[in-house]
Amino acid sequence: MKNNQDADILYISAHGYYNIKQNRAGIMVGEEFWMASEDINVPPIVILSACHSSPRGMGAVNIADMFIRNGAISVLGTFIPVNAHRNLILMTRLFTYIVEAQHKSRQYKTLSDAWCGVVATNAIHELMSESKSFNKWMHDTNSKGKPRIIEFQLERCVGKLRSTHIYSDTIKIIKEMLAEEGMKGKFGNILNTQDFFPESFFYQFIGYPENIFLYNDIFEEAYSKPLV
Repeated sequence: MKNNQDADILYISAHGYYNIKQNRAGIMVGEEFWMASEDINVPPIVILSACHSSPRGMGAVNIADMFIRNGAISVLGTFIPVNAHRNLILMTRLFTYIVEAQHKSRQYKTLSDAWCGVVATNAIHELMSESKSFNKWMHDTNSKGKPRIIEFQLERCVGKLRSTHIYSDTIKIIKEMLAEEGMKGKFGNILNTQDFFPESFFYQFIGYPENIFLYNDIFEEAYSKPLV
């Protein structure tokens, strides 16, 4: 980290380890347990793609809090063991929004906004993770030659997903797509159940993600003015 002083984000993908008896949590680096307890330099954003790196409720000393103590503004950690595939989807979507903001997208202004966007629109991915056949169907092409997941994301769901009814709205749209293809009732074991759980429930940004701007119109205007 000393060799990358200009880095904005530290992303760590590792196996997390929670020692319940000692009530401390960190990651495994090879065969060594590490929880950033020493004095180190860290960038403003730290993302821990690791199981139970930030357990709560029992006062555990954990690596997420240690990064805050060492100067990070915001740290993303997990409460419990998480699914690696679903974690990959969440992280890919988060970094996509960050990159898009750097390329002048104005969808999300702060890191907190971007994470809320990931959480609020992740229902379709949660559903696809529940069934290999449904996942395959969504990635297959429709009669127009377009992958159904792309049709859903770029056309079908636009303006139709309410943040307070994200799952029911998503399921309604999928059922409409199935009915149009003469497949009404297909994947009912997934679409008609209520036992799936949002993977994002197990994650938490600590610190001040709302203070990390992915873009700022006022700053850009100031920087674009010629020096007198």
